Amino acid sequence: TYHGMPALKPSPWSWKVTLYMAVAGTSGGAQVIATMVRAGGGDPHGVVRAGRTIGLVGSLVGAPLLIADLKTPHRWYN
Repeated sequence: TYHGMPALKPSPWSWKVTLYMAVAGTSGGAQVIATMVRAGGGDPHGVVRAGRTIGLVGSLVGAPLLIADLKTPHRWYN
């Protein structure tokens, strides 16, 4: 430490942003896999439909998480 101050500042993010990143990564990965399967011409076991569903649900869950983390959530439209 330097003059008694910590080496790193604490993260300004709450658990909501961390959860958003996990949800966004999962839904984005599912969309990529669904697109690759669709481009490959096959659809074993409904992978395309499942991937797109996961992507849609991730998008619908992610936006409220980010809005809830805002310091002024009543101005989310800005």
